[in-house]
Amino acid sequence: MPFFLENIATIESRQSSTTDIAAESRIADGCLSCNRSGQGLPATGPDVLNSLYKYPIAAQNSLLLHHLTCRAMEASLTGIHNLLFDLGGVIIDLDQQQCVDALAALGDTQAANMLGLYGQQGEFMKLEAGEISAADFLAYMHRRIGRDGVSDRDIVDAINAFLVGIPVERLQLLRRLRSHYRVMMLSNTNPIMFDTKIADCFAQEGLTVEDYFDDIYLSYRLKACKPNAEIFEKVIASSHIVPQETLFFDDSQKNLDAAAALGFKTHLVTPDCGIIDFFNSRP
Repeated sequence: MPFFLENIATIESRQSSTTDIAAESRIADGCLSCNRSGQGLPATGPDVLNSLYKYPIAAQNSLLLHHLTCRAMEASLTGIHNLLFDLGGVIIDLDQQQCVDALAALGDTQAANMLGLYGQQGEFMKLEAGEISAADFLAYMHRRIGRDGVSDRDIVDAINAFLVGIPVERLQLLRRLRSHYRVMMLSNTNPIMFDTKIADCFAQEGLTVEDYFDDIYLSYRLKACKPNAEIFEKVIASSHIVPQETLFFDDSQKNLDAAAALGFKTHLVTPDCGIIDFFNSRP
């Protein structure tokens, strides 16, 4: 067992009735274990545990766990030359219920059956797989809604309600990462969203989506969707990347498992730990 893990129990066994809120705030505000604040722990070795004792006992567990996380993040990027990002739920925030409500307001009370956070159903799935065009999908939605006075724009706006937006900090991160890695996007998406709301989200800094990625791979263009192996194989063939040198970020474990089966390194993005958290945790 690694030295750090062996000694978590040692720290947990120490008792104290004192809680130092200021010390815990310092841990939250600065990456102490990475020496970013100038007060950090040694990178490796038994001195890590000894260095912990200068902090209040109440803060030691948090500090050690943060240190372990940083070491893991550093290891996960060893040998990585390419970063492959999912879009929805990773770069752009989503709100499925907001979209369901917007379509219900137009008269589609069964929209939830068609929409999913990790994959779509029916005609929406066909749209994202490139099996039907945007015009075909809009015609289908008009038939599905069955109301006069509903325009194409109304439907597009309702579909785009799925997309909340992109915090500008994530855009800035992508630009920084391009200085060190080949940065790519792989998304299950459709031309309605990509050419309207998604394009607008990437325009916040006066740039376009192409300014943030070296390569962009979209399901409707590739005519394949995650988690099918076919879409990853097409990315490999087109980009000539080595999967073992590529770290894939997605919010769906099924998608990550499919990529891992082909040799990709993977990282699960969660609401509590996004891509900014991942890269900020690096030493």
